[in-house]
Amino acid sequence: YALGRTLGQHSTEALVVRCGRRAGLDAARYRMLVEHCRSRPFALVLLGQLVPVVRLCVPLIAGVLEVRAATFLAATALGNALWNGAFIALGFALRSEVRDPAPAGIGVVIVLLTIETLLAMAWRHRRQRQAS
Repeated sequence: YALGRTLGQHSTEALVVRCGRRAGLDAARYRMLVEHCRSRPFALVLLGQLVPVVRLCVPLIAGVLEVRAATFLAATALGNALWNGAFIALGFALRSEVRDPAPAGIGVVIVLLTIETLLAMAWRHRRQRQAS
């Protein structure tokens, strides 16, 4: 979060646009995403905590967007509680059913990655339909 606040929007935008061209992210699209996220900072941070890879990037993004520290902390706490609560509940539910937790853990990771991939594919398909 502090790194994002330190780098600031202009330095980050230049870096994102330079690197993002390969992924189809131009300056106009980046600015549109920033404004969309800026208008919903709590949702950005909360939902970002629920996506495995994204949750690592959310603090930087929130810092760049200068999300208020109280908003960032509240959304992060709630998102982490939901994320961890789901795994704690799953572990509790499986406690008597599973003798070796390693295969169960691998299965959970596979299911999460499958869901995330399907959601990304649906989002990309929706974006392509909107562009047409």
